[in-house]
Amino acid sequence: MSKINDLDGDLEQYYVELDTRYKLSIQDNEEMNTFEKLSQDITALLQAEKNWNNAYKIERLLVPLYQDVTLDIEIGRRLTGARKHLGESVFRYYHNNPALASGQGKQALLISLMNDEHRHEITMHSKKDDINYTWYLSIFIFVLNVILFFLPELCSSVNDFLEAAGSGNGKGFYLYTAMSAGAMGAGFSMLIGFRKRLQESHLEELTFGRSGLDLLVRWITGWGAGLILFYFMQSGFLTGTLFPDFSSLSDVLPKLNAEGQKAHALLVIWCFISGFSEKLVPNLLSKAEKGLADSE
Repeated sequence: MSKINDLDGDLEQYYVELDTRYKLSIQDNEEMNTFEKLSQDITALLQAEKNWNNAYKIERLLVPLYQDVTLDIEIGRRLTGARKHLGESVFRYYHNNPALASGQGKQALLISLMNDEHRHEITMHSKKDDINYTWYLSIFIFVLNVILFFLPELCSSVNDFLEAAGSGNGKGFYLYTAMSAGAMGAGFSMLIGFRKRLQESHLEELTFGRSGLDLLVRWITGWGAGLILFYFMQSGFLTGTLFPDFSSLSDVLPKLNAEGQKAHALLVIWCFISGFSEKLVPNLLSKAEKGLADSE
C-alpha cells in the first residue's frame, strides 16, 4: 500500500510541476494567440483524470511554448539524465546534433529525447515486474521442491505407494529421493544464479522471460539429473567411499541401520549436486560415451 501511495504522491507532484511550467510559459509568451488550440488541449489534460500517460502528453505539448532559454535549460537537464540512463551514444547523438542550432530543431530534439526517456522508463518498469515475477517463481519452485522431497515422510500414503512401487525393497522410495533431491538442487541453483545476476548486472542489462519456461525446463532437468545419477551410482559406474553403498539401501528410510542412513545421506547429497550443477551429468554422459567408443 505504501508503494502505491508513493506513486500517487509522485504523480501529484509531477502535475503540480507541469501546471507551474504551463503558467510560466503562457505568462511570458507573446505569441500565445497562435497557440490557442494547444493551450486548450493542455488545459483539458490538466483537468482530466490524472495518470502518467496524460502527464507525458502534457509534457510534450508544453514544448512549443518554451522560449529558447527554457529549451536550453530543459535540454541540458535531460541530457544529463540521458548520459546516465540511455548511454553515451544516445547522449552524443543529442549533444552534437546540428538541430540544436535552431529553435524548431531544439523543440524537435527535446520531444524526441522525451520519447526516448519515456520508452526507457516503460522498459525499466517492465523489467522490475519481470524481476519480481522471476524471483517469486524461483522461491515458489524451491519451496515446492523441499515439500516434495519430504512428502514421503509427511504423508504415509505416499510412502506406502513408493514402497509398493519398489516391490517392498525400497527402490521406489530411493528413486523418488534421487529425483526430488535433483529437483531441489536445481531450484537452489536458480535462486543462487538469479541473486548473482542481480548483484553483478545493472537493471538495464537484465533480460527475463515472463513465461517462466526457462525455470520450468531447469526444474525438470533437475529431476532428470537426479534420476540419471541414481542409475550411474547403482550400476557401479561411480564407486568409492564418497558414493552410497546400495547394498545398504534395502528398505525404506525409517527401517535403515546406521550404514543405510549414511548411504541415504550420500545419495541425497550427490543427487542434489547433480541438479545444482548443469555440467555434472552431461560430463558423466560424455565420459560414458567416450568409454563406449574406446571399447569398440
